[in-house]
Amino acid sequence: MDLSLSGNVNFLAPGGSSNVNTPLAAAATYGAQALATIDVPSGTASGTSYAIGFGSISRPVGFIVKNSMPSGGDISVAMQATGGAHSIAPGGFVAMAQPNRPSQPTPLTAAWVTVLTTTTYVGTIEVMVFGD
Repeated sequence: MDLSLSGNVNFLAPGGSSNVNTPLAAAATYGAQALATIDVPSGTASGTSYAIGFGSISRPVGFIVKNSMPSGGDISVAMQATGGAHSIAPGGFVAMAQPNRPSQPTPLTAAWVTVLTTTTYVGTIEVMVFGD
């Protein structure tokens, strides 16, 4: 199966004199996918972490985490055992895509999300992992 992540980054150049439209694209093939919705119940304590399951995937070529929490429901995403965490506001996402290659020097092997504030609402986090 084919995976294609693409889009445009639009921003004003320094000084605001011109709009820069930079296309981004990465394509890869994959044989498996792990799709999940993490339900975050009301009353979840700040610092609660949820592991992202890769299922049978040992070589991810695509990884997306979308924060579908209500306003104020910031989360962080961390990758690899020693990787730094990246905060994501509600409605935001983190995506990683890389073209196929015979071997990856450092393949993604672990990821998790952490709730950054105690919740007073029910929310969700969407996760998509593609690979072989």
